[in-house]
Parts: sequence; C-alpha cells; structure tokens
Amino acid sequence: MVLDKNILPLILFQFLPEMTILSALSLFLVGYKIRLKQLVIIGIIGALLASVVKSHQLLPIVSTLIIAFILIILLVIIYKIDVISASIATFLGIVVLGFVEAANYFFVNAGTGITMQQAMEDLTLRLLFPLPEYILLTVVILVCQKYNFALINLKELKELSRKDYER
Repeated sequence: MVLDKNILPLILFQFLPEMTILSALSLFLVGYKIRLKQLVIIGIIGALLASVVKSHQLLPIVSTLIIAFILIILLVIIYKIDVISASIATFLGIVVLGFVEAANYFFVNAGTGITMQQAMEDLTLRLLFPLPEYILLTVVILVCQKYNFALINLKELKELSRKDYER
C-alpha cells in the first residue's frame, strides 16, 4: 500500500465530493429522497475507504468495483435500503458518473490541452480537473430533486409489487 503524501487534500477535495455526489446521484436515479445526514455519513466513510482502495494502485476497473461494493454496503447499512435496490442504484450512478467523467475528460483536454496523466502528476491539477464534472453533477442532482426525476423508481415498483401481493 502506497500512501500519497497529499492524501488529506485528496480525501477532502476529491474523494469526499465524488462519493457524496455518487451517492446522491445513485439514490435520485432510483427514486429515493436524499436525507442529508445519512448522505454526509456515507460520503465521509466512503471517501476514507476510497482513499485506501486508491492507494493500492489497482487497475481502474478493479478499484471502481471495490468502491461500488463499498457504496452498496454503506447504502444498505446507513440508508436502510435493501441490497438489490442499493446495487441497482449504485451501478446506475456509476454508469452516469462514468459518462460524465468521460465527457469531462474530453472537454477539459480539448479546452486546456491538459491530459489525465498531467493532472495525476500535479496535485493542484488533480484537484481542479474534476471540478466541472462535480458542478455538472450537482446541477443534475438539483434538477432531479426539483422535478422528482428517476430513471427507475424503485420505491414505486416496490409499492406496486406489495399491492399485487396483497391481492
């Protein structure tokens, strides 16, 4: 395990916003309302665990799957939703986050000429590189909240299945 000497700024300004945004986005995409206290707890614990996972310098897909598993566990324990709903929420959130990250990389690279490799080598660039992504996702979350948007409303599906079961 290699601990970066700049781990505290990374936890505070990269992992914490990313985990909090990913959690909120995941929950909104499946129709759950955000409870700020639980979301902050998930963000903090998730950021700390994500920093440990990232410090092992695994393949990106492996670290993403581990972080997804961590988020599923946190949603089940802290947010009190079932494992299947937490899994669906997490993977929908990761897919949307992945598309936004890819677009962010393309536009930041095209606009500034900064590559991902350059951003990873310099702490300031590493912290600033995902900023447009965080802003866009925060706006998406606020819009989802305002208009009660969900890709798959799992809460409604559960209620419908309960009504069918009760008949």
